[in-house]
Amino acid sequence: MNKRIREMAEQAGIQMFEDKSFGWSVIAGTDHNLQRFAESIVTECVRVCVADLADPRDSVELQCAKKIQKQFNF
Repeated sequence: MNKRIREMAEQAGIQMFEDKSFGWSVIAGTDHNLQRFAESIVTECVRVCVADLADPRDSVELQCAKKIQKQFNF
């Protein structure tokens, strides 16, 4: 699993373990924790889209970020 995704899961209060047969599995986490985790992934995707914009008023990256936010009702 990607190190950043693992960090975000831990920050959301989700405990995971690596099973060599099945990959990564969640062993502890509430619905609230899972929602926080998903929201943090979406938020980081939006942040990455607009992080290096020279002119944020009219750009493909900003349009992409807005579409991501709309898709997930942010």
